[in-house]
Amino acid sequence: PGVTYFYKVRAVNALGVSTLSNEASATPPTLPSAPQNLQATTGVGNVALTWDAPSSNSGSPITGYKIYRSTSSGTETGYVNLGNVTSYTNTGVTPGVTYFYKVRAVNALGVSTLSNEASATPPTLPSAPQNLQATTGVGNVALTWDAPSSNSGSPITGYKIYRSTSSGTETGYVNLGNVTSYTNTGVTPGVTYFYKVRAVNALGVSTLSNEASATP
Repeated sequence: PGVTYFYKVRAVNALGVSTLSNEASATPPTLPSAPQNLQATTGVGNVALTWDAPSSNSGSPITGYKIYRSTSSGTETGYVNLGNVTSYTNTGVTPGVTYFYKVRAVNALGVSTLSNEASATPPTLPSAPQNLQATTGVGNVALTWDAPSSNSGSPITGYKIYRSTSSGTETGYVNLGNVTSYTNTGVTPGVTYFYKVRAVNALGVSTLSNEASATP
């Protein structure tokens, strides 16, 4: 693109080769320049990308962008095709993993070179609550636990209690504020209850705690 090519033609038959034709030339149009100022910032469970349009579209309007992504620098491959927008939110990313991005612009002439590289690391989630214990009282099960060893830089705002009557099958039961105890009333005498707990903060929800059980 952008290079002028010059051409002549000769005819060939059994008698030989003709003289040269007239000269003709053409210059393939240049491609759009690369998108500029690609930036990546992390949110809760996502990476938000923004960039500026190319400084030149070579006379043809930009029609879209191609996002390239990798988890190692300089190895980005095609990830998603977009319309004529200058932002994109990459959801479903893994906390604690660094993602690297580049962008190309697209128009009727073709695809630009790659933009600058930008990277971001979604914050890790809080670690699991520790030392969950269950003890029985009269018509209840009292739970206590310790806060996570790490909140990943964001204060713990609450806990989720999971409960079942069979080990390893706990499902969501109750959401609490930032407390480290809970009394489960209305339980059935003689039935064993199994519990696990998750911590919650602005970054998301932790993995499950250890399992604790008690039989009223």
